Amino acid sequence: MHNSTFKGRRVSVRTVNPGELTGAQRARIDDETRRRGLEADSAERLMKAACGRMDDDRLEWVIARVPVGQERIAFDELKARSIAVWCPMASERRSPKRGRPAVTVERPIFTGYVFLRLPDCAEAWIGAGIAGRVVGYLGVDGVPAKISPRVINTLMIKVKSPEVASMVPRVRVGMEAIVRDGPFVDFNAKIKRVMRGHGRAEVEVNIFGRVVPIELELDQLRI
Repeated sequence: MHNSTFKGRRVSVRTVNPGELTGAQRARIDDETRRRGLEADSAERLMKAACGRMDDDRLEWVIARVPVGQERIAFDELKARSIAVWCPMASERRSPKRGRPAVTVERPIFTGYVFLRLPDCAEAWIGAGIAGRVVGYLGVDGVPAKISPRVINTLMIKVKSPEVASMVPRVRVGMEAIVRDGPFVDFNAKIKRVMRGHGRAEVEVNIFGRVVPIELELDQLRI
């Protein structure tokens, strides 16, 4: 016998010998074991229904919603299950700060979404959700909208452009932005001057009712 805590209360727990169980208790345990086994088998079949190759013409492109910030995790989980998935990433070079070296980080270009190529059936849609954190699809009444290969090919070309691939915002004088890094994070800013040769911009930030001009790096601004 050992002690455990349940909802803040201390309770005593002891190991039960199977021979001590009544027939009804054994039946309930067997039923629960069978139910869990059937659920696991069903989930496995659904996930297999979603499998396919990126170049399979019989599959349809759809856009799946995933939790924001977990796009890469969802991509890795879906890929591990052999589900055709595309999650375009952009690299961002962050300058040295406080004695630390410059680093390159990757972020999803389409925040909160991944692209899947699935068989056109409900089993595949559900299976992808089980396999990789998919919480829904762009579509109507639960049916994912089909994205044509031509549109996907155009997107794949566009995300390779230097402007998108580097994630450096294309800022112009007069634009409104939000500071996303540093001591003024989440403050609204208005761009007054852009110094592209230095990768910086002069902006005005409203701090407690007073407009203050400051200089920030371009990658510190979210347009």
